[in-house]
Parts: sequence; structure tokens; C-alpha cells
Amino acid sequence: MFILPTSDRESKRAKGKDKKKTSPWVIVTAIVGVVLIVGVVAQALFPNPAIGNLFGGVNADELYQQAQDQIEAGESDAALQTLAQLIASDPEYTEAYLARAGLLLDLESEDADEVKANRQQAQDDLGVVIEAQPGNAEAYFLRGKAALLLGQVNNAIVDFNKSTELDPRDLEVYKLRGQAYLLTSLIPQALNDFNYILSQEPDNAEALLLRAQTNGVNGDLEAALKDINKVLAADPQSINALALRAEVYFNQREYEKALADYDSLAQLQPDNAGVYFSRGNTRFALNELEEAIADWDKSIELDPTSSEAFGNRGVALTSLERYAEAIADFEKAIELNPEDAKAYNDMGMAYYAQEKREDALAAFDKAIELNPRFADAYFNRGNVRRDSELYDDALVDFDKAIENNPQFINAYNNRGNLYLSAGAYAEAQADFAAALELAPNYNLLHFNLGLANMGLGNLEDAIKNFDRAEQLGLDLPDISFQRGVVYYALGDRANAIANWEKVIEAAPESVETLFNLGVVWFEVGEFDKSLAYIDKAIELAPDYGQAYYTRANTLAQSGKYLASIPDYTKAIELEAQLPLAYFNRGVAYYNTQQLKLATADFQMAYQLTDDESLKQLAAGNLRRLGAKPLEESASTPTPTP
Repeated sequence: MFILPTSDRESKRAKGKDKKKTSPWVIVTAIVGVVLIVGVVAQALFPNPAIGNLFGGVNADELYQQAQDQIEAGESDAALQTLAQLIASDPEYTEAYLARAGLLLDLESEDADEVKANRQQAQDDLGVVIEAQPGNAEAYFLRGKAALLLGQVNNAIVDFNKSTELDPRDLEVYKLRGQAYLLTSLIPQALNDFNYILSQEPDNAEALLLRAQTNGVNGDLEAALKDINKVLAADPQSINALALRAEVYFNQREYEKALADYDSLAQLQPDNAGVYFSRGNTRFALNELEEAIADWDKSIELDPTSSEAFGNRGVALTSLERYAEAIADFEKAIELNPEDAKAYNDMGMAYYAQEKREDALAAFDKAIELNPRFADAYFNRGNVRRDSELYDDALVDFDKAIENNPQFINAYNNRGNLYLSAGAYAEAQADFAAALELAPNYNLLHFNLGLANMGLGNLEDAIKNFDRAEQLGLDLPDISFQRGVVYYALGDRANAIANWEKVIEAAPESVETLFNLGVVWFEVGEFDKSLAYIDKAIELAPDYGQAYYTRANTLAQSGKYLASIPDYTKAIELEAQLPLAYFNRGVAYYNTQQLKLATADFQMAYQLTDDESLKQLAAGNLRRLGAKPLEESASTPTPTP
């Protein structure tokens, strides 16, 4: 605005006092003229469109067109300013709200709060549009998009439904609604949307990949691969298709194929941390630990904030027994993400591998504190507690592991083994059977179920369990050992011997098996064979009292009474509470005419045994020797041969 000098304004006012009254129409005309003049001046002095518009300059449509031009030129910030000015000058200009919402939804920023604020503002703008134009399909679509980006999935679906109702031809709406359905696990609805898009555009790569992703979530990996391969046939370097196919291959455990796709992705995107992270996971699955670590090194170099990369590298380092490095990685993962329960669990495993049980327990405790439904952490803590002989606490942990993951096969197995050790055979049987429902071909479970059935006296079932474990490839000498025990209990000594001799072929220094063979050959009257096995058992275990006792019996049965006496004596020395050893040595003394020593041994047998039949035998022998049994309360000297 021009300001006249004060003197001029005062002089004009003074001159005006002497004139006649001016006509109102003249005044109006003069005012209009002044306004027009001021508008022109204002437009020249103040290029701000809003001020110009206030004085009759650029109109709202021109401002809107200016914003559109700025959008097309990629000048998003300038366009937003223009649209804000337009809305301020004309709050009912609906298209301005629609345009601003579209811009805000497409804006990118590293500031998460700013992105969220933009999306919320877009929602508000679109609400204004919908209120003014309830039949505007695009407004519903954009508001659904804003809701989807804000995580308001159900609201998004409602808006997408309205948009398709108003304009069923817009395929973009079906695409986003399908994604919303996928997020809410409404798989059939998601597939319907992607199928519709593909019915209109059979080669729509984005829809093909979305349908592949949906089929992958639904477990139909073959259908997923079919769609992905169609995309790759048209574009062999499609990054999204390669990444999705690699993931499908990984989930199919076709790790070599997954690795090939990740190799291609690494060539196409050499600076993508996620590619190296996923390739590291694949190499770890292939047990290529050093190569996996190299990939995670690269991933961390490109993105040092990835707690998952540090955590996974720590797991590989644990497998390589590089525990200090592993724990350093877990600590870094926790530093980056203090709520990372998995990192605490994995750190517990590193401590457990070093037998640092207290440290392991502390780490598992923290993992469970952060995630009270963490089945793996309960399972691992249960193992530590079991190894620390805290059996009741271990049982509680295995219970919690199964409660939080009813498909946890190893938790059933470990709990079953605890029950087995405690003699709770029915509970053990139930756990092994439950695990076998989940994994019918898990050979070790069949073996363990056999042990439970042995404990319950289901001997024929136990043999079937052991046979099945062997058929499924369990190469464990203990199968033949336990099966031999079952056959022995069934009175089938031939099969018992066959099984135990099979054990000796695989484990020639199995003392228990050698001893059992010595016993069974003794029972069938093959004394030389019995002595051969017992001699070997004693050679390997010089303090095995029962072996000396069995060898002594074998010698005595062979009529070698004098030779048997040192073995009976050694057995008594090692296991003093062996009434039969005293009795049989008494027989050996009797047959070698050492009658005083025989009398003393029969007295000891009489006093030590609770078996009435043995008491009667000992008493009868004492009477033949002219003695009578001493009272149990009487002091009894220890005889010496």
C-alpha cells in the first residue's frame, strides 16, 4: 500500500470540507475503483497467491491448477504449500483436500513420527471429502490406504469395500484390499481379490506375486512357485520375485535353490543388507557356518542396527564353540533391542554349552520374563535344571514348554525321560505316544516308548517298539541290549544271547553286556563261554562284584570249588551284603573240607538274608555241620578263608 505524505493528506481533507455532499453511487464507484487499484498493487507487491486472491487476483481453480503443475513437476513441498493456501482461502474446495491427501500418503521420510502425522492428516482430509462427496470412490480408496498404512486394517477393509461398491473397475483397490485380508489371515478373501485382478490382467506381476505370497502363507508352496516363475519368465531379474521364490524354497527346505536365488539378488542389490542376512540364514541351514558368518558380517557392515543379524551370527559362533565371540554378539543384539527375548535365550545356550549353568539359568530367566510364552526358553531351562538334578523344577519347565507349544516334540520326549527315570512309566508312555502322534517316524521316540513299555511289563509291545526304532534307522547298541533284556525276561534265552552278542560286535567293551552274556551262558550250561565273557568283564571292570560272584558260581558248577573261593571272597569284599555269596562260598568250603569256614559262611548267609527259603537251606547245612543258627541280634565275626 502506498502512503501519501501527511501534509498532502491533511490538505486534501481540508479542501474537501467546502464541497457539496457527494452522491452515494459516486462513493461506491470510487471505492470499487480503489479496491481494483489496490488489488493490482497488492498483486505486484505481494506475490503470495492467497493475498492476491483476497484482493481479486488468482482464483481458486488457478491455485488448484498451480498445485497440479507442481505435483507433475515433482515439487511435492511446493504443491503442499499451494494446497494449504487454497484450503485456507476456500475451505470448501474439496478437490484440494483430495489432492493433499494423495500427496501426504506418498511422502517419504526417515522420521517415523512425521510419516504417521502425514497419514493421519490424509485421513482427516479424506474425511472432509467423503462428508462433502459421499459417492467419491477415490476418497474411500485413499482413506482405506491411509488406514492400512496406519495399521488400522479393519477400517481399511471397510473403506475398500465402499470404494469397490462405488467403482468396481479400479483394480488398485482390490490389490490393497487383498493385502488387508492377508494381514488379517482372511486367506480365501485375499485370494478372491488377487484372482479378480488376474482375471482382468493375467500378466499383472504385482498381483501374481501377491497371490504367490498368499498361497505361501496358506502352505500351498507349489501354487506360489507357479506364480513366481511366471513373473520371472517375463522378467528374470525381478527382485521381488527372486526374493519371494528364495523364501519359498527356504520354507520347502530346498536350501540349495534358495541359495542360488540369494546369489542372484546379491548381484542385483550388492548393498542390500537384507539379502546378505537371508543368505546367511540359508547357509546356516546348509551347515555352512563360516560362509553364513561372512554373510552376516556383510549384513552388519551395511546395517549395524540389525539386532537379528548379531543374534544369528552369535548362534553360528556358538555352533563353532567360539563362545566369547558369540556372547559378545548376543550382548550387542540386546543393546540394540533390550526386549529381544530370543537373544537372551541364545546367550543361555552359549553358557549351557560351556556348562556355566548359573549364567545359563539367568539368561533363560530373562528370556521368559520378556516373553512368558517362550516355549524354547522353558525347554532349555528345563534341560539345565534336569542336569542340575532339580527334577521337579525341570518337570514344571517342560510342562510350560508344552503348554505354550503343544507341538513341541522334544519337550514331550524330555519330560517322558524324566518320568522314565522316576519310574512313572505310565506318564512316560503317554508323553512318548503324544510325541509320536506328531512325529511318527522319529526313531528315538520309538525306542523310548519301548523302555516305558518295559517298565509297565508290556514286553511284547516293547520288542515291537525297539524293532521299529531300528527299522527307522536308529543305530544304537542299546536297542539290542534292551531287547535282549526283554527276551531274557520272556524266557527266550536264544534271542537274548543273539541281541547281546550283536551289542558286543558294536561295543566290545560293554561291561554290562559281557556280564549278561556270562550269566545267560551259565544258565544254559555253557560254562566255558560263560567264563570267557565274565573274564572280559572283570578285566574291564576290576571292581565289579557281581561279575566275581557269577564267575565263582560258574567255577563251582564246573566242580572247581577251590578255584571259586577267591572269586566269592572278592565279591563279598566289594559287596558285603551278598548272602548268596556267603552261602555258595560255604558250599565251596564244605566241598573242600574247610568245615569251620563253611559253618561261618552259612551263619552269615542265615543272618543277612530275608529270603526264608535261603534261611532254611543255611539252617539245614548248619545242622549237618553240628551247629545251629545264631540269633540275628548276636554279634557275628567276619570269617576269613
